[in-house]
Amino acid sequence: MATILESDSAFNARAFNHGLTRPQLQRLQNHGLTSLSKLAFSITTPATVPTDDALRGLLDENPDEVTVGQLSSTRRLMFDAQTLCASQIKSTLNGSGSGKKAEFVPAELATRIQGQKTRLLGMELTGPLECSHSSYDYVAKMLEADVPMYLEPHRFTTRASEVSRERPGKELVLDNVNTVKDMENKDKCQISNELQLHQALTRRSFACDLMQACSFRTMEKWHRHLLDQMQMNSPLGFCQPTMEQVLRADRAAWVKMAEKVTRLKLQGDGSLPLNKALDDLQTDPAIMFHLLPLPLDKGVSTAKKPELKTTDDTAQKPIHIRKKTKKEKPSKGKGKGKTKTNNKGRMPVELIGLHQQDKAGKRMCYNYNLEKGCNLASTGQDCGKGLHSCMRCFGPHPAHQCNSPSA
Repeated sequence: MATILESDSAFNARAFNHGLTRPQLQRLQNHGLTSLSKLAFSITTPATVPTDDALRGLLDENPDEVTVGQLSSTRRLMFDAQTLCASQIKSTLNGSGSGKKAEFVPAELATRIQGQKTRLLGMELTGPLECSHSSYDYVAKMLEADVPMYLEPHRFTTRASEVSRERPGKELVLDNVNTVKDMENKDKCQISNELQLHQALTRRSFACDLMQACSFRTMEKWHRHLLDQMQMNSPLGFCQPTMEQVLRADRAAWVKMAEKVTRLKLQGDGSLPLNKALDDLQTDPAIMFHLLPLPLDKGVSTAKKPELKTTDDTAQKPIHIRKKTKKEKPSKGKGKGKTKTNNKGRMPVELIGLHQQDKAGKRMCYNYNLEKGCNLASTGQDCGKGLHSCMRCFGPHPAHQCNSPSA
């Protein structure tokens, strides 16, 4: 992380604010004075006040041509550099800077954002892909500790959500000093679908690239590898990897990197340690284990849809398969599963083998032909159950009184 003492942009901004001209700033840069930390030790140590002639020599080869106003601007810039260096050394020795919130210098942040937009042509760094300033502070904490820590995707919010949110309140810190400071607001973005996950991971790539923790190309390659697993065809009876599996694999990857990477700062050859570590994760079996397809639930049907049956004479027509509902019961075979019928209306045993209808096809009354008789037999009229005639000989008498030898 480039602090205010190490930032070139912060040095340029302070020089212009104090009244130095661009040629004078260019002269300082030609002498290698590109930051406040270098300027603080250029002439004397921070505990010693530099002379006027030494300050004039920084601005012009001829010290007599330096005006009083230019000398005043240079002295102010030197005072800022020496005071900030002394303050940083004091806070480091006292250990008071360990719990301080890591923030980026505004001038340095603006310069890096503009440089990133110029480098990454074709990437529109606006809307859902514009990182919030708190995202850069989140990565700055990891760089300040100089060890890999898991950068949760939901912590990389958009700049629009950061601008529209309410300002956090104050909190009282009970320590030796009992100070009151702003509350640390841990913003979180919503990740409920694949698109929101992709946007959050892309914002993480932009933030790590701007903070020089990892290149955008390398980290985005790792993110694409994770998201591509969700689109691979799974075997029969298994489901595709889900977002939960992708997040678990991503967390396991950062844990693996913490075991191998000991430092995060830029190396002498210009390489970043996280770049090589991310490239090795794609073949790590401990990471890819989290992305294996999981078996489907027993309640989920794995049957394939009916295929279209094609013939030479007719066009393709779908085969309609009728599915049984819960109310329908499967057939038990011939003669089984039938409902029982009422015994009423069956042929009595005494009348088996006799005629049931007359020659005209009309039904005859069973009760009339039995010994118990029919209630309407005395009226001489037929009842609703049939004709009052003999079922043996068709005579005007019941069958139990019939003398005919056969039906």
